[in-house]
Amino acid sequence: MKARNILILAIVLLGILVNNPIFAAEQFVLVIDAGHGGKDPGAVSGKNYEKDVNLAVAQRAGALIAANCKDVKIVYTRKDDRFIELNKRADIANKANADLFISIHCNSADNKSARGTETYLLGSDPKRTNDNLNVAMAENKAILYESDYKTNYAGYDPNSPESMIIFEFMQSEYQKESLRMAQLVQDQLTLYAKRPNRGVKQAGFLVLWKSAMPSILIELGYLSNVDECKYMVSKKGVEELAQSIYRGFKKYLAEVKARQVQIVPAAPAKPEQTKPVAAPAAAKQSTTAKQPATVQQPQQTEQSKTTPANPKPAKQGQTAASSAPIYKVQFLASSSLIKTGDARLQGLSGADYYQDGTLYKYTVGATTNYAEAREKLAEIRKIFADAFLVAFKDGKRISISQAVAETNK
Repeated sequence: MKARNILILAIVLLGILVNNPIFAAEQFVLVIDAGHGGKDPGAVSGKNYEKDVNLAVAQRAGALIAANCKDVKIVYTRKDDRFIELNKRADIANKANADLFISIHCNSADNKSARGTETYLLGSDPKRTNDNLNVAMAENKAILYESDYKTNYAGYDPNSPESMIIFEFMQSEYQKESLRMAQLVQDQLTLYAKRPNRGVKQAGFLVLWKSAMPSILIELGYLSNVDECKYMVSKKGVEELAQSIYRGFKKYLAEVKARQVQIVPAAPAKPEQTKPVAAPAAAKQSTTAKQPATVQQPQQTEQSKTTPANPKPAKQGQTAASSAPIYKVQFLASSSLIKTGDARLQGLSGADYYQDGTLYKYTVGATTNYAEAREKLAEIRKIFADAFLVAFKDGKRISISQAVAETNK
């Protein structure tokens, strides 16, 4: 009788744990973007269109992930042959509060012998080459199918190499995660699908520009190469390319889960009891917490009253416009408010925080001058290697790309 009661109690407790959102694993949201579509065919080789290859590989990769990763929610930017503007693809990912964005494409070149696969993340590559520039410009020309692209993309001209200068100022908050995902996928495309390896690179892709999560763009191969074209449109090619994306994603997901620790947030202390200060020289903290599309207005602690969420213009050459974007360096995220004297925050002055769901995200510095913000970031990264820039306007979080575009008006 006693054993039966214990069994019943165990079943009841298991039900509570499974159904209680505190203990349930958070669902990972993956957005898969099949490049081009509809009136935008992408690269063309005879009767073979890039948009069709992209869609076939995207759907097969999604099916593999759905079948083998039950805790992953998959969102597609398109499931059929339709045209979707580049900025709306990022909007779909942002509104889904995605954890990862994968954009799938095919390459093309005047040199018909060009071959191989490469994976990109957003940024300006220090080893900048004409090939990187040409690939990005070719993909960005999709905006020419849009009627108001000059408004939507801050005056970017996809026919002008000089317009790529806009990406010199772009800094992804998720560069570390994007790079890791790009490496894992590129490894599988090379090792599993046996494709020629053109490496992991950075370039200015508009489809990645406004995505607020780790994001990569895959160039599966060259449609302009007869042999690669035959491979990519074949059933075997679609399967192997999709398997490579799935296998790379599965490894990335396992690493993400390994870093996650289920913590029930402690009851927040009263603001007047918290005095975040700064970080010790030896400390390094991760700031890779997921960023939602909308963030609450930054809050203020007793210690940081001289650094409000919307600070007064600084004395060192900042603009006086009250609506100008404000840049800060985010260096730490915590499930509870950090108390006065915490070892992780010793040394810095003017540390502040803003609340994002159950997390308290700590920042330092407040300036409307982007160059000054970059200098501050370099300084903080000597202590917190994963620190990154965040931007606010009128008390609300905005993307760095949007802030830079407004700053440069």
